[in-house]
Amino acid sequence: MIKKTLLGSLACLSILAGCANGFSQYYHGMTREQIDEKVGVRTGVEPKAVYATDVKAESEHLAESGYALVGESSFQGPESRFAESKAMSQARSLGADLVVLASSGAGSETVAVPIVTPRSSTTYSSFSGNAFNSYGTTHVNGYGTSTSYGTTTNIVPMTVHRANYYAGYWVKQKPAVPGVVFNPLTPEQHRAIGTNSGLLVRVVVIGSPAYKADIFKGDYVMAIDGEPTGDPASAAQLLKAHAGQVAKISILRDGNAISKDVQLAPASN
Repeated sequence: MIKKTLLGSLACLSILAGCANGFSQYYHGMTREQIDEKVGVRTGVEPKAVYATDVKAESEHLAESGYALVGESSFQGPESRFAESKAMSQARSLGADLVVLASSGAGSETVAVPIVTPRSSTTYSSFSGNAFNSYGTTHVNGYGTSTSYGTTTNIVPMTVHRANYYAGYWVKQKPAVPGVVFNPLTPEQHRAIGTNSGLLVRVVVIGSPAYKADIFKGDYVMAIDGEPTGDPASAAQLLKAHAGQVAKISILRDGNAISKDVQLAPASN
């Protein structure tokens, strides 16, 4: 009886621990409304799970394939076989196309779990005596029982294995006007090229206008149609203003100045 009760109690604890969804609780990023505005209304999207041993490399591959990262979840919690299903639940709520999953061991800890089991106590008593009636005296012997009920609480040690969890949520972007992702330069990079202008090409989307014009990851974009580049947001606005047109992009590659005529894609609605 105690063994069955213990197993049942541990099962209940497991179920209770699994109720919270850390992937939604610790999510940070775009809301569903912002995602719909960015890429269009997300209806009937069934996300796919991608397991990654190198999240950075996988993220670069997705960016080059035209996907955009819209949010992430990261937290530490008990190891759970339900981790993937909970991450997928959060991905569905966002309308994500892909969720990149990664986990690693975070050690273990011993916790004290109180287990309450039923307890009963029975006492026995006997008696003897004489009973008087119209026929005379009769000797009587007998016994009785009395049972009391209660509970017993036992403290049971349990080892909980913990893990670090990560999930990145990605959506397929609309066709990009240039198809590049810029990074601002560090002070060391500015010093190396001798100017405060310039942006680093971090990603080139495969098949995009920039890709077709042979702009490479690692190039420095120095100017767009003669306008010096200073920050990624301004460069993106400048490229968007030239959507559907040919833009002259000045590049610095391995110390050499290069000019590229890039036929930009039309702006997406």
